[in-house]
Amino acid sequence: MKLHRVFVPLVVLGCALLLFSCQEEEWASSPSVVDSAVESSNKRICLSSEHHQHLMLNDAYRKKCEEALSRFAKMKQSNSLKNHCASPVQLPVAIHFQNVGSSDRSCLTQMAIDQIERVNLDFGGHNSDISNWTNSASSSFPGISNGEMCVQFVIADQNHPSGYGLSDGALAITINQTQGDQINDWSGYINIIVQTNTGALGYAPLGGFGDGDGVVIDAEGFGAGSGCGSIAPQAPFNLGRTLTHELGHYLFLDHIWGNGCGTDDEVTDTPDQEFDYSGCPSAGSSSCGSVDMHMNFMDYTDDACMYMFSQGQVTRMTNYLNANLSHVIANTSNAYSGNTNTTGGGTTSGDPTGGDPTGGGDPTGGNNSICTAPESPTAVIQDPATVLVDWEDISDVSGYRIRYRIQGSSGWSVRGSAQSQKRITGLAAARYEYQLRSRCPDGWTTWSSMNTFDLSTTAPTQSGSITIEVTLDNYGSETQWELYDQKNTQLHRAGPFTDGRAGSLESATLTLPDGCYEIDLYDSFGDGICCDYGNGKFEIFGDNRSLLAHSDGRFGYYELIQFCVENGSARMVNREKDVKRNFRNKTK
Repeated sequence: MKLHRVFVPLVVLGCALLLFSCQEEEWASSPSVVDSAVESSNKRICLSSEHHQHLMLNDAYRKKCEEALSRFAKMKQSNSLKNHCASPVQLPVAIHFQNVGSSDRSCLTQMAIDQIERVNLDFGGHNSDISNWTNSASSSFPGISNGEMCVQFVIADQNHPSGYGLSDGALAITINQTQGDQINDWSGYINIIVQTNTGALGYAPLGGFGDGDGVVIDAEGFGAGSGCGSIAPQAPFNLGRTLTHELGHYLFLDHIWGNGCGTDDEVTDTPDQEFDYSGCPSAGSSSCGSVDMHMNFMDYTDDACMYMFSQGQVTRMTNYLNANLSHVIANTSNAYSGNTNTTGGGTTSGDPTGGDPTGGGDPTGGNNSICTAPESPTAVIQDPATVLVDWEDISDVSGYRIRYRIQGSSGWSVRGSAQSQKRITGLAAARYEYQLRSRCPDGWTTWSSMNTFDLSTTAPTQSGSITIEVTLDNYGSETQWELYDQKNTQLHRAGPFTDGRAGSLESATLTLPDGCYEIDLYDSFGDGICCDYGNGKFEIFGDNRSLLAHSDGRFGYYELIQFCVENGSARMVNREKDVKRNFRNKTK
């Protein structure tokens, strides 16, 4: 049964104070920033800090940012940080090439697919050069672990915004059809914008909103390999790590050095650091009285010399994602079919972390290792339409593919995975056959021997119906609830609601298979939903309107209710709440 770690709310000082003080200048009045980027061609330059300061000059943006920070500060710690997450959160991506000299869609598409694969490996901690951390660098940071984020970026492939000539099945890649770093048509996506001659390798909002914003990558820092026309990555930033760095900013990570000794990046397991590093620093380099984590993706080192997030950084990104980008997560089912390999997996650029400027291989000797297709997998039937296929890790593998079909049929469905398991949903009641393959440093293996699983005789899972009802106070915009199963998978989410509706009822009726669950009720202001601004309450009903659980709304930031469904009937197991309430005067 999942138990959430009790969080301690942060004091919200506003975006400008939390990260950078907002200077009284427009972007255009700081030409020295861009000039220095051009002059220092061998040093990574990221303009996210300056971009943030520019955005914060807008009062509406500042307010939006402060509201996002408030939601983030109340978000619980994530417990889903495990080595092999069966069901990573998928985020729909749209890639926009702007002012591109080459319009070779085939080349740009393959380049984009390869780049997304590299990002997924980095965020999941499955990049081959993570061995530099586990075998060596980690000894300088006792008690600190590298992070593995349970997230997967996928290139959208259906229900595209109109006006871009993209039909269902086509990848969400536009060429010379957009301008700037705010593309409102593509709200609900993580937008990756590739521009030429930006004066820096890239920039991103320090905490994105998924409202048409996105990250900007220079044509010389996007992807790997030989490139496509004017989109050509240049050493030493030609292994795709610029996008990893900028997506870290988009998910609310500061640069690793913060703003010098004594000014932290708000992540507890990244050591205090005085300045940024460039090139490939020596192991053990230090400042501020401790060893510096210059191999972190949020420093300025060369692509070949950055290879990890800390677990604290992954927790921070996960919390920001859950707090502020739930609408992007929800858009995945609309924008991504799951039937195309848009999570990465091209074969034209070689090993993404091998250090070879051409992307052609692994100089550490990976090509001499035995790298094979997975054999002897297990298939665990989770419900009548879902199976989890699991197999042993294989050395030097940067990704896997699984193909499956109903026995006797001709066509295959193909899925990709960065981990050694894959959860497949939406299956028919039939007997299936499937095969696996691995991506090794020198390319894809052949398919494994044939394996099978049988859903044709799966007994229906007994299920029960529950009804969740929340009576709002006057500040419904502060209230939301989430439902999780025992695997920590979010099954349902409702809210935030609208203000001025005290006494109004919001309800949802759900059918749940036998198992254990948790409902998390949140108030972002920290004063519950009763009783100063309306008599709000929260109730869960089982079959025949039997009261399963009741909350009188007297809590601070959260109340957690755990229950199980057994033989179609529900029973409460446990509850936990934050009893420290915030009674500050509301100035709405």
